[in-house]
Amino acid sequence: MQQVEHASLDRVETSHLLRGITPSGFARIEKDIVPMQHGAVTMLADAAAAGVAVHVCSANWSSEWIRRWLDVAADAVHGIHSNDLVLDNAGVATGGLQRSIVSAADKLRCFEALRQERPHVPGRDEHATVFVGDAIADVSALCAADIGVVIGDNRLLRAALRCADIETLLPLRDVCNANGAQPGVYVAADWQELRTSLLDVVQ
Repeated sequence: MQQVEHASLDRVETSHLLRGITPSGFARIEKDIVPMQHGAVTMLADAAAAGVAVHVCSANWSSEWIRRWLDVAADAVHGIHSNDLVLDNAGVATGGLQRSIVSAADKLRCFEALRQERPHVPGRDEHATVFVGDAIADVSALCAADIGVVIGDNRLLRAALRCADIETLLPLRDVCNANGAQPGVYVAADWQELRTSLLDVVQ
């Protein structure tokens, strides 16, 4: 899959699709044509307000677009880890991409690095890591997290999880209680369900 994903970005670069635009212009274009998942921004903002160190790890082409998408949650997020436009000295896109997060292996590498850097919280001996994903490139990090949460019903992602011997995904809302949830990979129908379930687990 990694070769396929890089080949896709090769085509974007050779087509010069991104040449001549600025990060802010790119953000405006993407915000118009890419549908946002309802409830995601509210969930991330509420998690940050509850003391969770929130990071966004994305294969998107531009961290600037992600900041625009995060809107009110942008200042609360600890870090955005993604690809970026290559800019010339005038700040205009050359058409190239700085590739950082392309494959499942890249997302896992990013997640593991963040796990090592997680801050100590006074009064807690340890701190659960949570990874939320909805695409096949998320499978490795979902499996590596203490609590992995699949959003929605991506069939390719479900198939990849079965290859990792995860046959059944229990709803996160059904396993959360006062003691949190056991380590594993769960499913939430949408960000609102995730919000009402996950914040009880991580606090």
